[in-house]
Amino acid sequence: MVEDMVHLEIPIPRPTRRRSRRKYKRIRCLCGRIKVKTATIYVAVLILLITVCDFIHTVRVDIQEYNVKGFWTSFSILLDITWFISSLCAIEAVASEDPDFLFPFLIMNIIISIIMPIVFAASFSMLLFPDSWLSIVFFDREDARPAAMDACFYRTIFSFFLIPVTIGFSYFIRQSYKNFKQFRRRRS
Repeated sequence: MVEDMVHLEIPIPRPTRRRSRRKYKRIRCLCGRIKVKTATIYVAVLILLITVCDFIHTVRVDIQEYNVKGFWTSFSILLDITWFISSLCAIEAVASEDPDFLFPFLIMNIIISIIMPIVFAASFSMLLFPDSWLSIVFFDREDARPAAMDACFYRTIFSFFLIPVTIGFSYFIRQSYKNFKQFRRRRS
């Protein structure tokens, strides 16, 4: 009987392996809890679509129909081209989990977070003082000013609501950038 106890195998429970850390940090947003990587791809695709629509609107309506030229039109076209390229870089960054491709998109979001309050202040001051030097600088023709003032009103409202949105987008993208950098270090 003692011999049987020596040869008896007692199963030992093995500890289950669990990940010590989640691969992607989850954040809380309007949609509930969403992964940073998913939020970044949503932001990149949304900005890509907005950029394409804004570029088409600027070229088709502002330049061809109303013949509006000046600082705002040039700035809008340049910003649309830059956003388009950086959004494509962000989509590639999420697909390959490479922080180097995400860096231009992060920089663009930070720049926009800085530019939006400036656009709001400039548009608001042009509404308050329509004959000031700002109106002369931004609009090159006198006959374009009434339509431009309407656009200035909408730009003021739009930029006011976009300021917190761009700050939130910058937070998502910064978290994703940090995650991609950490994963690159772990792989190396």
